[in-house]
Amino acid sequence: MSTEQNKALVRRFLGFIGSRNLDAALALVTQDYVDHQLPPEMGMGIEGTHKYYDMWFESFPDAKMTIDDILGEGDEVVIRGTFRGTNTGSMMGMPATGKSVSLAYIDIFCITDGMIHEHWSEMDTESLMHQLSLRQLPEVQREPRDVKNRR
Repeated sequence: MSTEQNKALVRRFLGFIGSRNLDAALALVTQDYVDHQLPPEMGMGIEGTHKYYDMWFESFPDAKMTIDDILGEGDEVVIRGTFRGTNTGSMMGMPATGKSVSLAYIDIFCITDGMIHEHWSEMDTESLMHQLSLRQLPEVQREPRDVKNRR
C-alpha cells in the first residue's frame, strides 16, 4: 500500500474509535495485532484493546480525539493529536472528578498488508492526573540568573 493509503487506513481506524464503533475499528487490525499501550491487566491483542477503549469512553463519555498532524513513511504512520473530554465516569478504580482535560498524544501505527499490525501511544499521564486534581505537579525551583554574565 502507498503511504497515502496507510494514512487513510489510520484515519478510518481513528474515526471508528471516535464514533465508538470499536468493532469496525478492530476489523482493520490483524489477528496478531499488538497494542503496546495496553496495561498488563487488560490483556493483549484485540480483546485487550477493546477493554482499553471501553475504559476510556466510560471514564470520558464525551471524549473527542483530533488529528493535529499525520505523517507517514513506508509502512508506518504517526499521528500527533489531542484528546479532550470530561471525566464523569470512574477510571482505573479512581472516582469521577467531573473535570475536563486536554491532552496531547502521539500514536505510531505499523501497517502490514493493508491492516494495522502494531500500535504505540504516548501521552502525558502526569498532566492527566494533574488536570483531574488527582496529583499535584511539583513546583519547579529556578535559580536566579545573572543576566549580565549570560553568554
